[in-house]
Amino acid sequence: MGLSQHALTHARRLRPATTVKGYKAQSALVMAQLERLLSGVEARGESAIVEGVHLSLNLVMPLVEKHPSMLPFLITIRCV
Repeated sequence: MGLSQHALTHARRLRPATTVKGYKAQSALVMAQLERLLSGVEARGESAIVEGVHLSLNLVMPLVEKHPSMLPFLITIRCV
C-alpha cells in the first residue's frame, strides 16, 4: 500500500529536521563520553588522539576551555 501525496510531502519535510535532531542527540552522547575520556587521560598524564564527525566546533570549544591540554585540529581531504 503506497503513501498518499500528503504523507510523502510531510515525510520529505520531516527528514531534514529529524536528521538534525538525531545528529544533535548523538553528538550529546559522544560529548558526554569524550568529557569522561579527557578527564581520565589528563588525570593519568597520558596522550590521546580522538577523531569523529560529531566533533563540531560549537561542541568542542567548551571542552578546549575546560581541558587546556586539548589541541583540536581539522584535516580536510580534497577530492580531485
